[in-house]
Amino acid sequence: MSDTETKLSAYRKDINEIDDKLVKLFIKRMETAGKIGSLKKEAGLPVLNVKREEEVKKRLTEDVPEDYKESVDKLYDAIFSISREHQESLKRQ
Repeated sequence: MSDTETKLSAYRKDINEIDDKLVKLFIKRMETAGKIGSLKKEAGLPVLNVKREEEVKKRLTEDVPEDYKESVDKLYDAIFSISREHQESLKRQ
């Protein structure tokens, strides 16, 4: 195996470990979002809370290096969209 292949293999192993952790955290986040969705349903509140989403993105990007701010913003747009879909599905049950 070449030096490049060895390094790639090590980096990919790191990525796999990070991805495993991310998925576990994502599942935990979705379960919590489901609990929030249930509370919103009981209280008759809408799923979408633009102000809350903007506050979260602002908090999360404050200390992020400039090169990653837009990516973190896009990541959370996707996460929020998935969370809203999950909460909407709970409201229909």
